[in-house]
Formats: sequence, C-alpha cells, structure tokens
Amino acid sequence: MDTFSRKRANILLVDAGNTRIKLALLSLKNSFKYLNILPSLPYEADTEQWKTALHSCDLSACEMTSLPVLCSSVVDEEKNRQIQNQISNFFKGTVIWRYWKNAPLPKDFSSDYESPGLGSDRLLAALAARRSWPEKKIMVLVSFGTATTVDTIFQNQYCGGLIAPGIVLMAQSLATHTANLAVQQGERVAIPNNTADAIHTAIIAAQLGCIEHALRAAHQLNQNPSDAIPLIVSGGGLPAIARHLPAHEILPNAVLQGLAAIAYETDILSASF
Repeated sequence: MDTFSRKRANILLVDAGNTRIKLALLSLKNSFKYLNILPSLPYEADTEQWKTALHSCDLSACEMTSLPVLCSSVVDEEKNRQIQNQISNFFKGTVIWRYWKNAPLPKDFSSDYESPGLGSDRLLAALAARRSWPEKKIMVLVSFGTATTVDTIFQNQYCGGLIAPGIVLMAQSLATHTANLAVQQGERVAIPNNTADAIHTAIIAAQLGCIEHALRAAHQLNQNPSDAIPLIVSGGGLPAIARHLPAHEILPNAVLQGLAAIAYETDILSASF
C-alpha cells in the first residue's frame, strides 16, 4: 500500500481511556493545536451512536480512499477491536491503523519512566503540556479521570509521577466496601460534622495532597525555591475540584493533543503499510 502522505491526510485520533472513547480529526494542513473534537462515546455505544459521532465532522467526505487512524489505548484488545470495527464499518475506504505505545517519541522529548508500566495517555498528555507551554522549564500536570495522575515534566523530559484513585472512584470505593457510607453529595468544609461532608472533604484533601507533594518535589528538582511551578490540569473530573485548586492552566483534550504532536513530529504514519 502507498506510504502515508502528510500533504493530503486527515487523521482520525482516538483516545481509548478507562471509561470513554474520545475522538478528534486532525488535518496536517493546520497546527496540531487545532483539532476538530468529535463527541466522545461510551464503550457500550451502538453502531448508530458511532455513526452520529463520526458524521459530526463529515468524516467520509474527508478521505474517500484511505483514512489513517492514530490510537492511544489503555484498555484490552477486545475493546480495541470493537473500536476498530466500528470505524471500519462506517468508513467507505481503507482504514490504516497505528497504535501508539510510548514510541516513537519526538527527538527532543524523552521519558525517565520504567517500561513497561507507563500508560500511553500519561506520556502523551505530558508531551502536549510541553508543547503548549514551551517556555516553562518545569511543570506539574494533573489529569482528573477514573484515576488521578500527577506528573512532572522537567525541561524536555517526562519524569514520572503519582497515580491515585479518581474523585468518583474514591467515593464509589467507600460505598462498595462499607456498610453505611453510600455515595452522597457533600461539601468541602474545615471540620465536617456530617458524613456527606466528611467523605467529600477527605476526597478533595487527598487529591490536593497528591498535588502538593508533586509541587514540593518539583521545587526540589528545579533547585530554585523562588520559581513558581506551573500547575497544568485536565480530565473529565476537573469540574468537581477546579474551585479548590491553586492557580492553574487548563489543557483540554490533552491525550488527543499529544497524539497530534506525534503525528506531526515523528514518522509513525510515514512507514509503508
């Protein structure tokens, strides 16, 4: 099959996360920062839901002969096949798949994390943060999802970070494994005097504690206590905690932005298929 042509290509980007499938269309004629974001889908989405999502950007008219798809996935192979089959069923031409699994990386970006074990979503989000704030020497990146990850990027290197249960998962864990701590709405208060507030305050405190730990470690790594450490945040769980966070910048669609950078800056789509 012909090699991938950067000049003509629209690329479908797929972020197969723990709970939802996020999609975007990238045109290499535009900057990688500008993505056509499609509606996200649950894994149980039926064919009609997939058609609605893919039709939202008139995908079939973009590429009538071949569609390159670049995918980051943290789920099992069965779910990966379901995604591929749904897109292949919709698209009239040839679907060319590439899964990005922490390689290749751009030449000026590296990772310190022991492999295997690093989810591609974390590394892609770190790359997106670095490309979005190239002037920042060091930063802490937090993604609020099914899990909360708190990662450090120093210069052009992904250093690693923390993984904790996400906000919803913490609440569900208490509800599942105790007799009387059902999921309920609460508020963050200094000294809670009811169960709902006690749970919610503890969950927020735990999330903030991870961030504070990472910011302290970043200060030590930077070796300049007077420098402010930028806090970058993303993820579907962000609205539940945003008002409790210290000063921060928002990086929407971080994994998809990282995939776009990979498409632009590496040869993952230029090899022969």
